[in-house]
Amino acid sequence: MTKPKAPTRLPQPDQPLVDDGRGVVRFQENTVVRALLGRGRLGVVTDLNLLAQMEFPEEDWRQFNQLIGYSVCGACDLSCFEGKPGDRVWRKMEAFGKKFKMSPRPEADR
Repeated sequence: MTKPKAPTRLPQPDQPLVDDGRGVVRFQENTVVRALLGRGRLGVVTDLNLLAQMEFPEEDWRQFNQLIGYSVCGACDLSCFEGKPGDRVWRKMEAFGKKFKMSPRPEADR
């Protein structure tokens, strides 16, 4: 009997980039994900450290960090953004900054 193949995973999409009003380029957060993390009344998970101890694919961590509205500068320093995905996101952020005449690494986000 042959073992069934695992479904092929497609790459996760990148969230749009937004200016948070303080000169920081962030991924556009998903309000449903934020509500589940405790910003809303649901508060299902309040400790991201508990999630960090769980085994998830790197691409899912990358998508999750985008969905919670992580700053692009900060996200590019995370291990799940190292290499080509981080380079791709960084290029998008630089283009976004040029479009809106923003610094790629504002002091407010260091």
